[in-house]
Amino acid sequence: MDELACYNAKTYDEKIKAEIEEISLHLARMKKVPGPETPHHYIFANIALRKACEEDPLAFFDVIASPQRDEFLKDVWQQIRENYDTAGIPPFELSDIRFTTCRLKNSPCIVVSMPRPAQIAEAHFVAIVLNVNSKSKSPSEQPRILYFTLEKGVNVDGSERTVLGGWSDNDTHLNFGSGPPATLEDFVRTIEQMI
Repeated sequence: MDELACYNAKTYDEKIKAEIEEISLHLARMKKVPGPETPHHYIFANIALRKACEEDPLAFFDVIASPQRDEFLKDVWQQIRENYDTAGIPPFELSDIRFTTCRLKNSPCIVVSMPRPAQIAEAHFVAIVLNVNSKSKSPSEQPRILYFTLEKGVNVDGSERTVLGGWSDNDTHLNFGSGPPATLEDFVRTIEQMI
């Protein structure tokens, strides 16, 4: 991944902390955080990671593949805890979240395996695909990310199902309908077919 930018820890962490604080204020005004008890799961998978990646996709992919990953994620998790522990203590630890890197159709991809979701809209998995235009004449062109989630859903009869979701560039939550079984392999295969 030679094309990935160098990680500037101090500047990048400050930007992420500011983003999380802004999101926290926005959600507090909306009072629409999924989950009746603690929003930590939803915030980590759907907001904090996404905002961190959108800020600088190359730096995000670089840090996740680097020895600084644990320190970076610890900072993100600490910000979430500081903002949301008033709603209760999360039922999982940062160490329960797993990261896998791979390539999908020649694009770098980070797959995040979340703890088992308890609430509707919490994610089983997140896939972040770095959409690098290798044919671009401008190497400084900022790559796009494709952000997918496999969320806990429920059928009309009350039985569980998965919902394939994601996020657009303009912060719109996307719903692609029923998703595959909640396994890493099925999720990755589905995302590869979509990109």
